Amino acid sequence: MENRKFTIILLLSVLFALSFNSCQQEDPAKPLEVNLDKKATIKGTVAINIFTTYESATYEPITRSSFSLTASIENADLNLLADGNTGRWAKVFRNEYYNESTSQYEIEVPVGEYPTKVDLVLSDVLIGNYRYFDQEGRVRTGKARFRFEKQTVYLTEGEVMVLERWPYTVTIIESVGDPIVYNHK
Repeated sequence: MENRKFTIILLLSVLFALSFNSCQQEDPAKPLEVNLDKKATIKGTVAINIFTTYESATYEPITRSSFSLTASIENADLNLLADGNTGRWAKVFRNEYYNESTSQYEIEVPVGEYPTKVDLVLSDVLIGNYRYFDQEGRVRTGKARFRFEKQTVYLTEGEVMVLERWPYTVTIIESVGDPIVYNHK
């Protein structure tokens, strides 16, 4: 009987030791290591259509202080080995990246091993004394909001993407009568 008790106690001790051994605390997940060394360049023009006559228009640069371009990339696109990482890398590029005299901007963004999807959002621009033509062809002045469309590009390391024009919608927000909307593609 003593031998049987000893065997049972020994067996329970081994099971107890194994249960503690298998419950060791796991290492916390390593933070995402984004490789920002690989870069691509995006450059182009940001200008808005200023009507000069009813038949023609000219493109004028936005003011340097109005320039705010946000680039964002899924974290998984920057580090394909990081399983389950959600979220986005994002950076806001302000007026130092924009040349008002030429209407040109140039930014660098990180890219991954494969073509990387980059979403670009240009902030709205408000103009206080915007000249426009109403439905009857009369010249009016009003406050206008220029809302630029989101651009999506796919880039690889060393690539230079040129976006010549940003499509936008102009809405006259302070004028007599109904708001007027113009789409510029």
